[in-house]
Amino acid sequence: SLPKAWKCVKGWRRLSPGRSRRAWPWAFWAGMAAVMAKHDDLMAAVLMLIAVSTYARPGELFALRRADLHPPSAGISKHWGVRLRAEELLQPTKVGAFDDSVSLDSPELLWLAPVLSELKKGPQDDLLFDMDYPQYVKKFRRAVAALGAPSDKVLPYCSRHSGASIDRARKTRTQEEVARRGRWSNLKSIQRYEKVASSVASWSLLTPALRTWCEVWE
Repeated sequence: SLPKAWKCVKGWRRLSPGRSRRAWPWAFWAGMAAVMAKHDDLMAAVLMLIAVSTYARPGELFALRRADLHPPSAGISKHWGVRLRAEELLQPTKVGAFDDSVSLDSPELLWLAPVLSELKKGPQDDLLFDMDYPQYVKKFRRAVAALGAPSDKVLPYCSRHSGASIDRARKTRTQEEVARRGRWSNLKSIQRYEKVASSVASWSLLTPALRTWCEVWE
């Protein structure tokens, strides 16, 4: 009912288009996890690596219960998996969906199985991670600072975009598989993560010594 206002908004978006968050290569996230573990923030490290693998939004992971973590099952899946936004909790995803199941089948995370087994133990209605988002952000920023990475370019939400970029760069998932995993309906959202140059540009922001250190943990 306000066509002129909508035209103004559309015009502003063309003049100042939105920018997607930076994608970082797997070696960087491995380095971040190593720093977190060094500071006894192991739970935050596990959460961060799962975020990269699943492309999950931070809010989705903090709502996970132990009941939403599923072990491998013969004839169904040989990998651990998570169920995002369980329908019985009446908290849909950003696009209004429930029960999005994502397999933790990233090759880089197969070693995490014993850790997931420990996380699964206990009351199944309890939250999977014993921290909230502000606490996680604090631990995340501390790791960024300790690592010596640019704090204005490394944000928690970068894990979602990084995961998609990593999988497409390594060709471990097709475009369609990435779309389903990230729950993107618009292929344009996927195509911008396929640009390997994005990760390369981020990687180049780190010093040679820092890149070498991260690669040790890859």
